[in-house]
Amino acid sequence: MGVIIETIWCILKNRRFESRKGLIYGPFNPLYGVAAVALSLAIYITKDRTIGNVFVTGVVVASILEYLASYYQEKVVGTVSWDYKNFCFNIRGRVNLLYSLMWGVLTLAWGKWFLPAINYYIPVLYAYPLFTKICSVLMAWDCVVSLGASIRRNKRRQNIPAKNKVEQHFDYFYNDEVMDVIYPNSKFVD
Repeated sequence: MGVIIETIWCILKNRRFESRKGLIYGPFNPLYGVAAVALSLAIYITKDRTIGNVFVTGVVVASILEYLASYYQEKVVGTVSWDYKNFCFNIRGRVNLLYSLMWGVLTLAWGKWFLPAINYYIPVLYAYPLFTKICSVLMAWDCVVSLGASIRRNKRRQNIPAKNKVEQHFDYFYNDEVMDVIYPNSKFVD
């Protein structure tokens, strides 16, 4: 859902299609998945589930996750995918008040409509454990490949040659042209 919303937002704002996914193969962004789990847990443990409390929980939890994801991407991968330094009330360009408030609204929608619907259908997954395991393995594989290709992309930029067959594989299949299409907003950090 997050990738779809972000893609639509990008089309409306920039008047062009742009990849907004976070993984090479799947139409997913791990940050949205982690946020969905964290927000679901936060909503669940919030004793007073008033609109105000759920909203504030969403603002705080999602902003912390967004900040940590930005920090991780910069320090581990050597890139940044968003920079909010031009926004009012930002924290080191990693989060800003406007998008944090949007996270609060999305958390309300998540908790009110989407989470109950998902909880209704989760028991169906228990009937198909092999399917769930296969999906989990494929998602983990996509995360590992995406991270490896991104790290190798940064090393190529630093003119560090491939040291083994895995790095050569990344250089061949996930060259800079491919990575620029998949991650068009990814900017290198000097």
